[in-house]
Amino acid sequence: MNQPLTLEELKTEAQKRSHLIIRREGGIAWCPLKNWKGHSTSTVVCYRLIGNRVLASTGLDKDVHCYTLS
Repeated sequence: MNQPLTLEELKTEAQKRSHLIIRREGGIAWCPLKNWKGHSTSTVVCYRLIGNRVLASTGLDKDVHCYTLS
């Protein structure tokens, strides 16, 4: 699924695929998906779910932050 999602839509779709935890790529700490509050900046425009990866796109600087689901 490569369409833009809100945080709640992302969580719903990921849980449908049996993903329960998430961590930032390159990070070591996992977080329960239901408790995750999204990318740490408030400038996130959308999330994209591609396989077990989440891409968080920001609006101001056009950065993309990657997360892994498990």
